[in-house]
Amino acid sequence: MQNYLKKKIKDERGVYIAVYAKTPQELAQKVAERTAEIERRKQLAENPLVWQYAQTWYKLYTAHLSDSRKSDYAIAINRHICPIIGARHMLEVSEDDIAEVMRACGDLSRSSQDKIVCALKKIFEAGERAGVVRHNPCAGLRAGGKKAAEKEALSRQQMQTLETAVAGTRIYPFVMLGLYAGLRREEILGLEWDCVHLDGAAPYISVRRALRWVHNQPVVSDELKSAAARRDVPIPPTLVGCLADLQRTATGDYVISSSDGQPWSMTAYRNAWRYITRRQTGTAKRTEHGETVLREKKLGETVRNSKVQITIDFGVTPHILRHTYITNLILSGANVKVVQYLAGHSKVETTLNIYTHLIERSPEANLGTVLAAFPAPESAENVSPKISP
Repeated sequence: MQNYLKKKIKDERGVYIAVYAKTPQELAQKVAERTAEIERRKQLAENPLVWQYAQTWYKLYTAHLSDSRKSDYAIAINRHICPIIGARHMLEVSEDDIAEVMRACGDLSRSSQDKIVCALKKIFEAGERAGVVRHNPCAGLRAGGKKAAEKEALSRQQMQTLETAVAGTRIYPFVMLGLYAGLRREEILGLEWDCVHLDGAAPYISVRRALRWVHNQPVVSDELKSAAARRDVPIPPTLVGCLADLQRTATGDYVISSSDGQPWSMTAYRNAWRYITRRQTGTAKRTEHGETVLREKKLGETVRNSKVQITIDFGVTPHILRHTYITNLILSGANVKVVQYLAGHSKVETTLNIYTHLIERSPEANLGTVLAAFPAPESAENVSPKISP
C-alpha cells in the first residue's frame, strides 16, 4: 500500500488545508502550486473584479428591498455595468471607465440612467468604505438621458368612455379607485373592506396596506411606499356608489379579489387588465396558417370571435388613472399641500415638479385670489390720504 506524504498550509481564509503527494519532490511542487494559487486568491480578495464585488454588494445590501427595487439593481448591474467594466479590478476603475458605462447607455431615458447611476454610486461607495477602492470614481456622477414625455391625463370625456367600456368587468372597480381616489396600483390591490368607510357625511378610504407579488403570488403588508402614503382619502359619490354595490356581493376581505376572496396574483391582474387592452385601438397579433399577422384594430369594430367592441382610442395605464385624479385636483384649484396629502407624496416638491404646469399663472385667473386677500375699502369716500405738515 502506497504511503502518501502530507503537508498542511493555510489557505486564503486562514484555514489549514492538507496537500498530499507520493514523493518529497511532488509534495514540494504541489505545495508551491497551491501556495501560488492561495496568494492569487488573497490578492483577488483585496482587489476583486467589478462583477465579483457587485455580486457581493447585491447580496449584502439589497436583501431588505422590494422585489421591484432589487430587479432595478440587478438589471443595471447585469445589462449595463458588468458588460462594460465587469472584468476590470475595482482598484483600476477610473472616471473614464464610468463615463464609458454611461456612454453605452446614452440612448436610454433619464429614469433608466438614474437607476444605473444609483447602482454605480452605491457599489463604489460601499467599496470605498470597505477599502476595496481608494478613490470613488462615481463621486460626481449624474444621469443624462431624455426626460420622459409628459403624461397626458384623461379628459372628462375619456374618463366617461373608459368607465362605460369596462363597466361590469373585473377591472371596473380598479379603474374607479384609480380615477376617483388616486390610489397606487399596490394600494388598490391591497385594499381591504375594513379600510372602506362608506357611512357618514364624509365617506373615505384609509390607505394602510399594499400588495406586492413574490413569484406571482400576492403578499399584502402594511409596508407602504413611504410614511406619507398612509392617509385617509375622502371619496366622491360616484365611487361611493360603486363600492357600495361591490360590497353587497363581496366574498372576502379584499375589495379587489378573485372568486375565492383572495387578492389577485400577478397573472390574475394581467388577465383583468386585458379587459381594457382588448377594447383599445392599436395593433393586434394573431396567427394565420402558422404565421403571425399584424392587424390594426379600429374604433367601432368588434374584437374577433367575441362581442367586445373597440371603444377606447387613447392610452390607459394604471398610473394614468392616478395621474388623472391628481390633475383634476390641481385644476379644481385645490391647495397644493392638500393635493400632496391626498396623493401620498412625501415631499411637496414632488407634487409641484410634476403638476406645476397645471397651475394657472395669468393675472385674470389669479385676480380673484388677490382681491380675496386684499379686499377693496367699502367706500372710497371714507378713505382720504393724510398729508403731513
